[in-house]
Amino acid sequence: FPLEGDCSIVNQAVNGDSRALNACEQVVSSAFNTNARVTDQTASVSLEATVPASSLYPALTVFPTSILLLRNLSHLTFTGYSKVKSLPDTLGSSLPLLEVLDISNNSLSKLPSSICSLVALSELNFSSNHIEKIPDCIGNLSALRILNASSNFIQFLPSRMPTNLEVLDLRDNLIESVPSDLPLQLSGLRNIMLGGNPGH
Repeated sequence: FPLEGDCSIVNQAVNGDSRALNACEQVVSSAFNTNARVTDQTASVSLEATVPASSLYPALTVFPTSILLLRNLSHLTFTGYSKVKSLPDTLGSSLPLLEVLDISNNSLSKLPSSICSLVALSELNFSSNHIEKIPDCIGNLSALRILNASSNFIQFLPSRMPTNLEVLDLRDNLIESVPSDLPLQLSGLRNIMLGGNPGH
């Protein structure tokens, strides 16, 4: 479903221009019948949008590509759509400022490789989907601190993981073993959860 308005204004907004921020906030909120929050930060404009499954869009079967127009999006929560099986290939290149991405509880079978271009991403949650493989390029996400990949169908880990990971949740997958050098790769890891896998 398209956005009923021009949200490109948020990409042009000057720091402190409350009219521009409010206009974009209204567009997002009305389009998704949800709470969108635009915050005025020190040198940029940040947009947060939550798109929970609701009675308005019970039959949503595809990711709404209108979201990709919001290039200043920093936080995106898109959860609970059991019929959504894929994400746009251009997700990463379209939303370059994403810091938090929650796409849990959908029916995704894979992640687009462009997700590895989200260099500002610090939290990624794709738990409770149908994903069989973590992209090999996930190691490029040097800012990633929290990765929740639990309750999927993952069998193997990539040879290179994000080096600054602090929390890694891999519970309830099909993993029989983890790379022996994983502790060396992830020296800052504080918590790794592997329960519910065949090898653990």
